[in-house]
Amino acid sequence: MGALAAAFEQVKYKLSREGIFDENKKWPIHFLPTRIAVITSHTGAAIRDFLRISLRRMPKLEITVVPVRVQGEEAAGDIVAALELVNRKLPAHVSVLTRGGGSLEDLWPFNQEEVAYAIRKSHIPVVSAVGHEVDITISDLAADLRAPTPSAAAELVIRELETLERNLRNVSSSLDNAFHGILARAKERALYLSSRIKDPRRALADMWLRLDDVHNHLLIRVG
Repeated sequence: MGALAAAFEQVKYKLSREGIFDENKKWPIHFLPTRIAVITSHTGAAIRDFLRISLRRMPKLEITVVPVRVQGEEAAGDIVAALELVNRKLPAHVSVLTRGGGSLEDLWPFNQEEVAYAIRKSHIPVVSAVGHEVDITISDLAADLRAPTPSAAAELVIRELETLERNLRNVSSSLDNAFHGILARAKERALYLSSRIKDPRRALADMWLRLDDVHNHLLIRVG
């Protein structure tokens, strides 16, 4: 375990120097993803937790599970191939790379350099949710977003339908109130301006009176 911890620090230092963990290189997560690729073991608790919470929060989702080995010597190669497959074949809004908890040795495939490179190469944002909250892996550091657990990944990525609908109603109500406020102020302004405008009939009557006066003066002078 001491050797693995030392190896972890070496890989972390190397990739950090290469800028693999730089925040300014990371993709933003889609605000409302409806097509999600989940890279994990198809038999583990991670996928069950993710699906349960995801479909409860947003029932109409297109979730594609890309099964991989998440433990053992060949797991890192599976993960890299899965990330490449998602980018080539699936029109996903986000990829979620996840597995449940385990020892440092169990999680070691997620600490491999090739996994970090594959994550950064992906043009689809990658969320890493590996192990328990206290576990930090290289894939967590390289990913566009790190979630502490598979369940937390579902909560971070997928907006709750009821919350979205409530927010939409609030925004609609605010816009409606703002519109009626603007309309009321416009009406008040129109009434004010109309009160400042003189009646043209009064102006015409005044003009006729002045013309009569001028006409009478001319008649007097001529006479």
